Amino acid sequence: LGSEPAHLDGCPWAVDLGIRDLSNGGPGALIFGVDEVMGIQPRLERLEADGAASDPEAMTTEVLYAENVNSARSQFLPDSVGAVVKSWISPLPIAVTWGIGAIHGAGELVIGDPSMKEDFVVTTEGLATGKSYRTQWAGQWAADMTFDGEYIWQVNVGGDNGVYKLNPETGAVAGSMRTGAWTSAAQRGLAYDVNDDTFFVGGWVDDQ
Repeated sequence: LGSEPAHLDGCPWAVDLGIRDLSNGGPGALIFGVDEVMGIQPRLERLEADGAASDPEAMTTEVLYAENVNSARSQFLPDSVGAVVKSWISPLPIAVTWGIGAIHGAGELVIGDPSMKEDFVVTTEGLATGKSYRTQWAGQWAADMTFDGEYIWQVNVGGDNGVYKLNPETGAVAGSMRTGAWTSAAQRGLAYDVNDDTFFVGGWVDDQ
């Protein structure tokens, strides 16, 4: 969503008039409206101090956060957004499912199993293909992944805390991103925006 001007300021109990142009650079339909929101971005209550996580390389957020008490949906969000359209149990020998990447055009998904340090290739129906590759490059374990149209990228938890570029056929490392302030803490999640070739990486160790 693009906006020009970027900000419109007003005074309480006053009436202001202005023109704002909205543009949609994404692939989906733009649905928008006007609503009142909090002045700060809401976030889950952390049950312990930000720097007090007992295990910065943990696989879950158990005991770190309080229950989300403000889970209301925006009135402008279509009902279909977030709806489950398909589900299945990860096939054997996958024991722990952590991270999934879609190989567009191949009809295949890559599912990570940190307990074995291995990624498994399955069909979109959840059937094992027999293809897998080890993630020995990971410091402690390999977390979330995404697909940029050619390569799988996967988060390294521990070690250099980087993001690794993998050949989707063989799992061979073809590159990595291992610099930047975000590598000072182990991250977990990863997403890719094809519109501007941008990666989004984040985690709960530093809540960023």
